[in-house]
Amino acid sequence: MTKKILVIDDEASALRFAQYTLDRNNYKVLTARDGLEGLTVAKSELPDLIVLDVAMPRMDGFEVLSRLKIDPDLVDIPVVMLTAMSAAKGESLGMELGVHHYVSKPCNPEDLALSVKVALRSLEPSEDYNRTENFQLGNSALDIELGGGIPPGAVALFEGASSSGKSVLCQHYSYAALTTWSRVAYFTFGNSEESLTNQMKSIGLEVGYYFRSGAMRIIPLEEPYEATEIEALQPLSLLAEEINQLPQECHLIIVDALTHLASCSSERSILSFLRACKQIANRGKTIILIIHTSSFEERTLVRLRALCDVHFRLSVEKFGLRLLKTLEVCKVHNAELNTGKIVNFDVKPGFGIQISSMNRATV
Repeated sequence: MTKKILVIDDEASALRFAQYTLDRNNYKVLTARDGLEGLTVAKSELPDLIVLDVAMPRMDGFEVLSRLKIDPDLVDIPVVMLTAMSAAKGESLGMELGVHHYVSKPCNPEDLALSVKVALRSLEPSEDYNRTENFQLGNSALDIELGGGIPPGAVALFEGASSSGKSVLCQHYSYAALTTWSRVAYFTFGNSEESLTNQMKSIGLEVGYYFRSGAMRIIPLEEPYEATEIEALQPLSLLAEEINQLPQECHLIIVDALTHLASCSSERSILSFLRACKQIANRGKTIILIIHTSSFEERTLVRLRALCDVHFRLSVEKFGLRLLKTLEVCKVHNAELNTGKIVNFDVKPGFGIQISSMNRATV
């Protein structure tokens, strides 16, 4: 059945843009020129979704949201806010009133169409947000080499030296998960929300929309500096609790990198954190942890690898005059590999991971 979309906006050009975009995506489009008219149309037509501007005469978008929230016939209609107001301000005012997604003006047709599609998907029944498919990179050849993907309910360990591609690999997993309707929480050191989205965009992974809509949460982490602060805060315990409190529909959780917190924690605290992650993963979440190999004692590494269900080891190697990143698949699906797959790859601007056929025999 064709979905019915109500667009409420006082700008004629904005209405034409939205109508043209949504018509092309096979929706039935209704329009209203201000908030009062929009509420009247919503009450009579009961649309499947409302695209709503903020600054309008007679009644602004936030008042419309308030009215929708108290009307039993309209309260469950998802709302996409389309406005020139800054994202931070719009989200802080709108999300509490029931906005499902936020799109900044000016936007391109793809952003608007995708926002509507994702918001409508929230109406579809789900099985307690359970996910049954493996997390993959979206590159069939590479996914086969990496064991078919990371299963739901797994704890994965990506270890290696600096600049060996650990973060890029995680960013690819994040993007592929988002495009298959999963939600992602990305804990990061050294990156702000803006810098991480820009970094991903530079390798062809455009996640701005998913971040603005709430499908991707970017959570910057700060490492404690004073010893007394470290002892009082127990940073790994706090991180485990924060991960535990993420919404059930958040399927993929990435910690980039665990090294920063582990460096000021005891081996016992590190292993306790891993066990807490295992308990969280048992509820269907998948957790990827990044570590720098050189920052851990070998005995700690052995125990970490044993606790994780998936283990990738990354390095940088010289092939003739070229430096390539190398990924060794050490464990998948909680099974040790006798002869781990080894993949050589590079990271290309605007493209991301590109597999290389070069190996030692060809140099």
